[in-house]
Amino acid sequence: MSLSVEEMNQQLPAANTLPGEAVPYYMASGEGARYEINGQLVTVIARAADTGGIFSAAYISGGLGAESPFVSHNVEHKTLYIFDGILHVWLPAKAASSPPETPWSFRPTHPTPTAWPAITRGSSTG
Repeated sequence: MSLSVEEMNQQLPAANTLPGEAVPYYMASGEGARYEINGQLVTVIARAADTGGIFSAAYISGGLGAESPFVSHNVEHKTLYIFDGILHVWLPAKAASSPPETPWSFRPTHPTPTAWPAITRGSSTG
């Protein structure tokens, strides 16, 4: 369902839930879909379905030594915002960002790093 701007302005935002469609919503601190992956807590606060395909976002918290396997995304770019600690990131070549289908991995090198990987769709995918 697609809402007009006028309808969105009159609608109250959904609270602390991922709506599954591009409608107003918000997540209070600590809310979101939570998963434990490789000893790290991943809290999803936005998915492509929730933002009209514009971006996805999640907070990742993990202890020293926790790391991710190499992953890649078919149509999305990856951006990491490091809020606390130091994070080592491995890419198969020198790059400032990870374009679609480029595998990447990371390993925290501080006892309690916190990162916000924002997955954004590439502009060439529409």
